[in-house]
Amino acid sequence: MIEDMTMLTHLNEASVLFNLRRRYAAWMIYTYSGLLCVTVYPYKWLPVYTAPVVAAYKGKRRAEVPPHIYAIANNAYNDMLRNRENQSMLITSSGKIQCDISAAWGSYHIYYQIMSQKKPELLDMLLVSTNQ
Repeated sequence: MIEDMTMLTHLNEASVLFNLRRRYAAWMIYTYSGLLCVTVYPYKWLPVYTAPVVAAYKGKRRAEVPPHIYAIANNAYNDMLRNRENQSMLITSSGKIQCDISAAWGSYHIYYQIMSQKKPELLDMLLVSTNQ
């Protein structure tokens, strides 16, 4: 199964859907498509948002870990620290609930990193920016 659909030999609707279906059947709900992270929600609880999963993504580059919203959030957080520039994530969905879930878990990953590094001033900045 391909983690990044830009690596498919034949990039067409059939091969994209086939890849997404195979990944979903293995409960791999996240798949990259270039810079984008595509999610196929299972409408059931999966252990993909636990503290051990957060820890597995912390400090890792996107290419070092399987596709996940945590990899996107971690990348944005590290770019913010390294480049001292604002970062943003665009989360869009066909359903409001899925969009809210992705935003919440992406934020959770960033909060976890900030608190584990004991940098409350970064948490204050993040809370101000997300509530504007």
